[in-house]
Amino acid sequence: MKVAVNPSTLRSRARRARMTANERTREKAKYAQKRRLDLLRELSPDGTCAKCGEVFPHDQLEVNHVDGISWNHDSVNQHLRYARYWREYRAGVALNAACQPCNARDGQRFRRGYDKSSRRAA
Repeated sequence: MKVAVNPSTLRSRARRARMTANERTREKAKYAQKRRLDLLRELSPDGTCAKCGEVFPHDQLEVNHVDGISWNHDSVNQHLRYARYWREYRAGVALNAACQPCNARDGQRFRRGYDKSSRRAA
């Protein structure tokens, strides 16, 4: 039994077969950035940072894990990282869109192992 293949899929395969390795890598990176921007538009349709409330263009926002991550995001390439973000989003993991300074500040809490905002004043 022969399986019908979408004609656009065949064109895509033929186009990728003619590409050099560098062109395929560039194409994958472009697709990964598109998926990143799609997710950020889903998380923050108006481009508002979830932490400071300022409005940014979507390409200046970052995906923020509210409860921190249990995996090393540097261990996977950007294509797999954004695919994982989408899986986590669909699974109900708490994600939001934050600007770079707010996301870095939020990430420090988890890298240091404590939350400064919950420390008592001396």
